Amino acid sequence: MKSIRRFDLSLVALALVPALLVSVAERPEAHAEGRTDPKAADAKTKAAPHAKANKRHAGPASAHRKGHKHKGKAAPSRAKAGEQAAEEEELVFEPDPEPSASEEAGASPAAAENADEANESHALSFEQAASSKEIAPAPSTAPSLLDAPKRRRFYLRPGVLHMQPNVSSENVVLSNLSEFAELAISPGPIPNSGAGVAPVTVPVMNVGYVLPWLDGHLSVETVLGLPIELELQATGAMASESLAPFALGNVPTGVPAMGANLGTAKALPPIVTAVYRFMQTSIVHPYLGSGLSYMHVYDAHVTNPVLTDVAEPRLEVDDAFGVVAQAGVELRIYDRYYAMIDFKTIMGLRMDAKVRDIYIRTPELPVFEMAHAGDASVTIRMLPLIGTLALGADL
Repeated sequence: MKSIRRFDLSLVALALVPALLVSVAERPEAHAEGRTDPKAADAKTKAAPHAKANKRHAGPASAHRKGHKHKGKAAPSRAKAGEQAAEEEELVFEPDPEPSASEEAGASPAAAENADEANESHALSFEQAASSKEIAPAPSTAPSLLDAPKRRRFYLRPGVLHMQPNVSSENVVLSNLSEFAELAISPGPIPNSGAGVAPVTVPVMNVGYVLPWLDGHLSVETVLGLPIELELQATGAMASESLAPFALGNVPTGVPAMGANLGTAKALPPIVTAVYRFMQTSIVHPYLGSGLSYMHVYDAHVTNPVLTDVAEPRLEVDDAFGVVAQAGVELRIYDRYYAMIDFKTIMGLRMDAKVRDIYIRTPELPVFEMAHAGDASVTIRMLPLIGTLALGADL
């Protein structure tokens, strides 16, 4: 019996030897893990979330590795095996800290620190570059030629106006002649005679107001300026031939031709038009307009030397209405400053002119020195073409 007990004890002792050897082998590793340097500690701290996530899988994996390691050796008793499994479950699997690029390359600790400082400097410069982009100055907001400014309500365009009258007239009609004057000239229309108006150029001011409808395309404008001085002219036979060359058919009168100069008159032709502008967002703004004109004529005088040799007759010119058609273009020079070329025509202008109490000297008649030629009237129709060149700004 004693020999059997001794045999059993020797078997137990043999079974405990592997466990003791494993325990002795694991103690130096635990002490080595306890003596980590500060950098390894920082790496473990950063890897703590991974370690906690892997903790759930540490026990089974370690047990599998340990069982594989002791495969082929005598198995301990169930009690010892349970204690060994409990000890293995208490072990925590902690991954090794990830080495830096310098440590993988086998660099020294000093070189690794220099590399880390270089990385930190690079990150700082990247942050400074990003911040400099964030606080970069805004682009200039100065108006350029291609920018389309908001249209102002009022605008002024001072400039120069030139009017080409384009006159056509009926024959001059004589009436109220004295009996002596009828010995030299007959009452009624003078064949191939007429009257006209000379071209005129004056400074003007174009004033407009942009209406609050149609997105600023529609406006109302007028033309302001000094009164226009009209030069009335004689045309045809009345300008180039004598009105009464002979009395009684063959007695010379000595009355000369009148010439082209007939008289002068001042006119105020207010023009009001509604204008629609196209292409408001571009540099060039073409436009069309239509409106009314009223030509008020005053301060008319006869200036012809033949008609005023004895006495100055009275010149009367009636006012006239007309319909205006307008077209033009504006060129935006800078911001709210514009150059303008404008063309207008006034349709339907009809002016009736009359010269009253005409006295004509008859130098070659020995008995009568002058004759009362009565009145002369003429109807003038005008289709003036008005061109304006102006430069101004929106207010």
